[in-house]
Amino acid sequence: MKHAEDFASMFSDLKGAPSHILVDKDLVFVRSKIEVTHSGKAFDIPATNKRLKLTAFDLHHFNKEGKIDKTWHLEDFYGAYAQIKAE
Repeated sequence: MKHAEDFASMFSDLKGAPSHILVDKDLVFVRSKIEVTHSGKAFDIPATNKRLKLTAFDLHHFNKEGKIDKTWHLEDFYGAYAQIKAE
């Protein structure tokens, strides 16, 4: 929850959708394209109101009941930083 709250304080107008979904037995890999607005302080940089395009990756493990019991998540924050800093 803290991560989601921090993300929401830096970026707004989130729009996203999976671009790739791969399944291997009890693992599902999802690559998502995300667009956000830099509307709050991020990386010690005040809001620029720039529209950013990011990529996120999630790997989900499904237990024997078919429910997600573990998730590994990665967002391209360096890509976000580079877009914020770009002139």
